Amino acid sequence: MAVVEVFCRIGSSHATVRFNGHEYPALIGAGGPIMPHDKREGDGYTPLGRYPLLQGFYRADRGPQPNETFEWHVIKPGDSWNEDPHSDNYNQLEFINPKELGEGGMWKSGPQRDVLIIIGYNINPIVAGKGSALYIHPTPPGARESRGCVMLSLEDTRTIAGQLKPGDEIDIQLT
Repeated sequence: MAVVEVFCRIGSSHATVRFNGHEYPALIGAGGPIMPHDKREGDGYTPLGRYPLLQGFYRADRGPQPNETFEWHVIKPGDSWNEDPHSDNYNQLEFINPKELGEGGMWKSGPQRDVLIIIGYNINPIVAGKGSALYIHPTPPGARESRGCVMLSLEDTRTIAGQLKPGDEIDIQLT
């Protein structure tokens, strides 16, 4: 088992990711890190703690599957991660008619959904309103912070994704 370590500072959206002996610059939530019991849906914070990396998603039209070892799913138009705390499907993958979804969901026009890894925060059990859709994913153009995710360059995200194995974890911690 390997651990993707994320080192962050209170009040800062800048972080450093360390994985398999390499360091990568990263961005986290606009508010910086927060204790998981204080995390709320849409608050712009990244929860501190150690979580499983559950599965990956990628756009097959934008690149190959990152590796053969980790569990990967091809993103299709209509795939969406439910962020509505009032929904029975909160913090889960769902399909929405692509015509209704438009540019929303996991099928985005920018690189932020070319490859992403689901962080197992608020998954088992799912608690409504405690935060959803937490990923490791590429940084969209011009972004200075995330809404709570861990963002790296597309190249760095692909490098990490290419080395993942079942059972790997992420540890978001203070420096």
